[in-house]
Amino acid sequence: MTEKDKAPNPEDVIEMDDSFSPQFVQEVNRVKSQIKSLIENNTTLRFFKPLTSNLGDVTAILRISFNNMMSKMEEKEKQSLVKELIKLVHHVAEKNTQDKVFIAASYERVVDELLRYANQKEVISTTLCVEGLIMTSDFRMCSRIDQEKWKFIKECIPKIDYKGIRTIIRYILESQLRRLPYQLSPEKVNELRRVEDVLLKIVDRDLNLMPPLITLSEVMRGTPKQAHMFPRLTEKLANLSSHFRPIADLTHVCGRPFIYPIPFHPAFHPPTSYWEDFGMNAQSPYTQSHHMLPYRPQHKAASCLYTFYMILRQPLGKDSLNPTNRNKTKSHWEPLLSVMIVEAMAETEALPEGKQIPRYQWDNITNLVMYGMSHLLVNPKNFFHYLKGLINQCKYTRARDEVMWIVFQVVSSLHKMIKIEDAVQEIVDLYNELFDGEFSWHGASDHPARMARFLAAASTWMLLEKNKAHKQNTDTIKSHIKVIHEAALNFDPKNMGMLAVLANAFKSDTRIGAQIVPAMSEALNTPPDPSQPTFDLSYQRKAVNQFDAFPKEFLDALTSRAKRSLLGQILSVFRSFGTDKLPSPAAFETLARICQSEDYEMAVKDLESLASRSLHISTQERAADIATNNQAKDQCHFLFDFLAYRLPHVHSYGKYTSTTGSLLLYFTASVAPNTPQNHQVYRLLEQALLRRMYWRTFHESVINHSQLFGSSYKENSNNVMLRHLKNPKTFSTPVDQWQFPLNPEIFKMTIYAFMRALKITGQEIPLDGTMHPIHVAGYGWPEKSTTFFPKWALEEIKKTDVKKLAPNYAEILSTTDEAFRMNTLLTGGQYVIRYADDPNPITYHCMLAVIFKQLCSKPEQDLTSEYYQVMEKKSPKDIVVMGNYLVDFIIADVKNNQDCNEQTFKTIAKTAALMCFHFNIHRADRFLLSLIMHPSTDEDAQICIQIANEFLLTPKFQERIKWFYENDVPRKEKDPYEYIKAIVKYHDAFPEFEACQLVPKNDDTGTNVHMPTYYGCLIERLLPILDQYVYVALEQQGYKMSNALLQLVSMFYRYHPMPIHFMYSVLFVSHGKMAGPDAKSFVSAFASQIEECHLTEEFEKYNHQKSSCEELIMELLDRMAASLDFVLTPPTFVAKDWRTAEMSPGAQALYLACIELMASPHSPEKLVNAMINVMQMRPHLRPFNVFNLIALLLTALPSTYADALHEEFIGVFKNGETANLKFEEIVFDNYDSSLLLHLPNRARSINMIAQIYWTQCNMALLNPFANDQVPKLLEHVKTEKDLWYTLRLVMPIIRRFWDSWDFAKTMRALRERFGPLVIMKLIIEKLGSMAESGVEIVHEAPFCDLFYNCKYVFVGDFLRETAITEFAKLPEAMRERLKYYVSQNEPAPPETPEREKTPERKDQQKEQQEQQHQQHHQNPQLHHEAQHHPHHPHQQPSMPPPQLIPQHHLQHHQQQLHHQQQQQQHLSQMMPPPQQPLQHLPHHQMDMAPPTPAPMHHQQHQMAMHQQMYPGQMFHHPQGGHMGYGMQHHMQQPHPHHPQMQGQMPSQMQHMVRMHNMTPQQQQQYAYMMQQQQHHYMQQQQHQQHHHM
Repeated sequence: MTEKDKAPNPEDVIEMDDSFSPQFVQEVNRVKSQIKSLIENNTTLRFFKPLTSNLGDVTAILRISFNNMMSKMEEKEKQSLVKELIKLVHHVAEKNTQDKVFIAASYERVVDELLRYANQKEVISTTLCVEGLIMTSDFRMCSRIDQEKWKFIKECIPKIDYKGIRTIIRYILESQLRRLPYQLSPEKVNELRRVEDVLLKIVDRDLNLMPPLITLSEVMRGTPKQAHMFPRLTEKLANLSSHFRPIADLTHVCGRPFIYPIPFHPAFHPPTSYWEDFGMNAQSPYTQSHHMLPYRPQHKAASCLYTFYMILRQPLGKDSLNPTNRNKTKSHWEPLLSVMIVEAMAETEALPEGKQIPRYQWDNITNLVMYGMSHLLVNPKNFFHYLKGLINQCKYTRARDEVMWIVFQVVSSLHKMIKIEDAVQEIVDLYNELFDGEFSWHGASDHPARMARFLAAASTWMLLEKNKAHKQNTDTIKSHIKVIHEAALNFDPKNMGMLAVLANAFKSDTRIGAQIVPAMSEALNTPPDPSQPTFDLSYQRKAVNQFDAFPKEFLDALTSRAKRSLLGQILSVFRSFGTDKLPSPAAFETLARICQSEDYEMAVKDLESLASRSLHISTQERAADIATNNQAKDQCHFLFDFLAYRLPHVHSYGKYTSTTGSLLLYFTASVAPNTPQNHQVYRLLEQALLRRMYWRTFHESVINHSQLFGSSYKENSNNVMLRHLKNPKTFSTPVDQWQFPLNPEIFKMTIYAFMRALKITGQEIPLDGTMHPIHVAGYGWPEKSTTFFPKWALEEIKKTDVKKLAPNYAEILSTTDEAFRMNTLLTGGQYVIRYADDPNPITYHCMLAVIFKQLCSKPEQDLTSEYYQVMEKKSPKDIVVMGNYLVDFIIADVKNNQDCNEQTFKTIAKTAALMCFHFNIHRADRFLLSLIMHPSTDEDAQICIQIANEFLLTPKFQERIKWFYENDVPRKEKDPYEYIKAIVKYHDAFPEFEACQLVPKNDDTGTNVHMPTYYGCLIERLLPILDQYVYVALEQQGYKMSNALLQLVSMFYRYHPMPIHFMYSVLFVSHGKMAGPDAKSFVSAFASQIEECHLTEEFEKYNHQKSSCEELIMELLDRMAASLDFVLTPPTFVAKDWRTAEMSPGAQALYLACIELMASPHSPEKLVNAMINVMQMRPHLRPFNVFNLIALLLTALPSTYADALHEEFIGVFKNGETANLKFEEIVFDNYDSSLLLHLPNRARSINMIAQIYWTQCNMALLNPFANDQVPKLLEHVKTEKDLWYTLRLVMPIIRRFWDSWDFAKTMRALRERFGPLVIMKLIIEKLGSMAESGVEIVHEAPFCDLFYNCKYVFVGDFLRETAITEFAKLPEAMRERLKYYVSQNEPAPPETPEREKTPERKDQQKEQQEQQHQQHHQNPQLHHEAQHHPHHPHQQPSMPPPQLIPQHHLQHHQQQLHHQQQQQQHLSQMMPPPQQPLQHLPHHQMDMAPPTPAPMHHQQHQMAMHQQMYPGQMFHHPQGGHMGYGMQHHMQQPHPHHPQMQGQMPSQMQHMVRMHNMTPQQQQQYAYMMQQQQHHYMQQQQHQQHHHM
């Protein structure tokens, strides 16, 4: 057996994928075997082995054989072969020993000779040759570095394009220098000088061998420590990094680490991820390249901590975090909560001796810890470890009871959610740290909260007995545990402090615990005086006579577990009660306090579930069980009465829509039978739904509406409710069995609130496939009331035919007149039959209009019984339709009255007051709702608003609200017991009856038809309706209201749950329309009635006229800072209890400041100017905080304030202020450094405010900024500094676009209309025009670096054509630097979609290739035809059409090929393989390859080796990209061909062989076709060079 036939060494066998033919694998193994034989089996080598390591030139034959083989390979196969040769060299080098050093050098030399010879003969590209030469070098320094080889490499560098150079520097830095030993002798260092020279040449910016940004990226990503052993290289790399400092700073907002939002801010949208994702989550692959710039340390990942800290420490701030992003902030919760606790302990230490510790912030911290652990954001063991370490350093002791209370809450309430066993030792250590040394104990038996905290440690140890914590008890702990057990034996329910301790320490499954909570619940439902067991609610309904609810102080002493146990006991009472003995007011108030002190999931959720269940049961009438029906309806009524009026505003309502859905489903179902109880339940649920959808914060309103109606009934056929909600006009009469379920006017109110929320927040919502356009098109809208509607809504209104929605006023008048006359012609019974029982659609709903006409004609006469009998038979939905019919009749009557004047409106209002208050035939709130919401035109709305004004001023209406003031009725939250008693007295004074009660009946059994009411009354029902009344009244009356109406309406707002939101919203939508004095009167009237509306003295007394605008702004900013920075107790001008407050302290101060500014007599321009001047007035301790507060103010104010800031920015250009700024002052983030020298600059302050403004604003405003305001800015740019000043603003905005999660999707959809692309296109065009007009450009290199950064990170290749056009206008030096911006070897027209560089480009290419591969296998004939009939009009076929070749020639050609194949098989062992590609390709693809006129080989290689990637991916390797031998991933795995490889040609030898196998006629046709191909190819090359000049 010969050496050639021996089995190859297993180490030498290569593993290839299926894309390589077995023939290729065999050839590669044969080359490796020949090299090994040449070196290790050489007789001459063995003879001279002791004398020399010089092998001599004995590779001539091998070189020729290697070259012949390589010439037949495709580029992919050549790369794989070079990789195998490198592996061969490295295998030998790794096995090398000291006595065989020369063997590795010999392998290296032979392989180098082969590669260089192949390159010399143009068989392989220069890039592939250099890569192979680099990788064969022994950087372990076991053998010498070949100086001549590295000199050759250095000379080849200029011949390689920048993509190849990038690969080369990657190989040297990442693969080879890492192999260097950390200690080198001077001689070895000297050997590496050549390598250092190569690197210095590559990274030299002046040589411009590749874009400097790519150089920087490769250097910062892959530089090993060994590179710093070379002084020249180290200095060069440091200088390279410093060149990019301006660009790194330019893409970040100045002072970014100190910027934070405020929860409940109009621009702070919780579902957006910008604030939470910034630096907190693991970066995606697209961001890695961007983070290669030399950013400041504060711009790295830790920059989010202060932002997150400021969000979290605000009460209710955690509710504003996006639930889907909670895990992204998980690692930050534990240290931040620990810091907040220690911070509060430090503030407690500073309190005067004996002063009680404020509960405000400690309750907030406890709530945060419980929330974090229940949502698995905080690990107990890690958290207690962090806390212990901080306390050990700080040694604070005064608030240690509060700390142990937090520990006890966790141990007591969350033992089922977390593994507390792992944290026992940390808890013991924390206790020992807190109570180390001598200390004095403080407790109070008459103070439950202090008592519970005093014994919190002992209670914790009792619960941890199973975890062997008792083994580490101290004497103090043992004595306290003894006290608790003694109190349990001598249980005294009157001892509130010890009662709380026992409820906390003993679980409900213990003997003592099973007695405590039921005893507490029994106390709530046991009257204190047995002689008076019941209390009369409104309308003589009986409830347990117990008003002594558990005080807040006692509930604060209970753990969450104890509160939930008490909640369960109270709800069990609500499930089982007697209709003659309803639950006590004390039980309701205790329930309210528990719900307000706990998160929604811990309390309110259970209550809403019970209410929804009771609603479902109450609608199922059981004829056989009347008592059960009555009990179910009573339960449903008092539960929703409690939710609607006692808890109208819980901050987490916005996250849950289950109750709203249950209410909508209730209205969808028909209400039967027609009983007075059903009427009352229907009216109450209307109020509950209205409050739940109307009284929301602005973002919650958008979220709720989008969740409910964000899909269409067409796409979501399973959602029956959406189909019902299609057309509001079907409320009275169903169409196609679908009937609108809800009062149309109530739903219209919610749409108004939704539109206002969109206006104030600036959000944009998706419209395709949603119900939003359908709902807008279903109503008529007065034009004056749509001034704040978004563009899409106005377009829908324009497309709506108003005439189809308008009522038939003539028919309404005639029908009402006829029914009025028939009352005198028919008997009572006949009248009832005709207008109550006869379902005539024309006359069925006219009765309220008839009664109104009757009272107008005879106001002093009482109504006859038939009217009440007709009303008694109407269903709740009928009453709604009749109320709207009444308003239509009034409008028609007024229009028909030629003598209409002010007295006419007063008469109408007086008659309506008689109907509502004297005869109780209609409800005042229903009438007012129809007046303000039913009209569909401005004319009708004007009539109705005048009637509404007069209706509110009637004595009957006024005396009801005045009764509240005369009797000093308190707010429910302040004194609930007095409020409930006052409601009873109010209903005694002003009762409201059902229609059945007003009909005289002979068999009256005295049954009480009224449902149990604890909190509801007319005043409460009017509150949301009066909100909408104020909006409509201002819109229809030129934004003016009489003082009498202002004073009257404002009286209701003492009892409003969200008055600050209301005032802010009114001023926002009416800004610029309401005059200054009118705005001041409006604010003053309402603020005087709102307890928590604390405006500045400067506004209340002097209307901002006493001091300067700068002093005013400074005072407002100080108030905002105080509300955000407090540690224990908030300032006096915000709510005292965050659990019942309308909003967080910071948001309250912000909204009040905005209210003052919007009502101020000063113009927006003057106020914005004052905001800028504030930074120049005095040194600021925290300047970036002041900037942030100013931006928060501006983003919460109407757009006119932003426009004023924009004009101030333009004023910088007009005044030439940028000329006084240095380049470094503009681009670098060093504003705070200049303030240290007391050198504030107004121009820089304007830029800073603008940057933070666009960081704080809603994302939806950024595209208008790019399209509208950036062009205006660039119009005024005249100098280079002006342009840099503009870039200092727009680059952070582009960065914010890029941080958005849907950046890539939006960029693909909008293309050049997308914000970042618009901005960069304008910047490039502006720079080109400036250069063309002769403006001197000093900082050319930073401009070029900026453009490269924008291309590779933000905009990709979308701006290719713009860059080609504009860069041609730049100076020659800049053109040279930017020559790589548009790749010269990749020309493509902009309309070609395949050339777009998008983040998902790589995945799309892979999918397309897989699809093409599948299509080819499924139908190769179609694929063959596609190859011969390309779509490109200029592409020529590579073979003559079949019809041009005679049939006998084709047969002769096939015979020749068959004969050649037989000969090749016979000689396969002795001769090289046939002249054809080694890779398996379809036959038609081989024949189609056109010739190539000797192109540059390194360009060919790069087009094959480097696929098109999105710029963000071009700077890094995917995970697992490193190979075992230093070669990179793209040489380890065969890549699919680049699309342009289809246009590359094989060598001339292949074409000669093909022509040799053809007949003379075929040769002639083929030669002519090849000539045409070559001519077309040269034209393309010339066209490409012309574009890149």
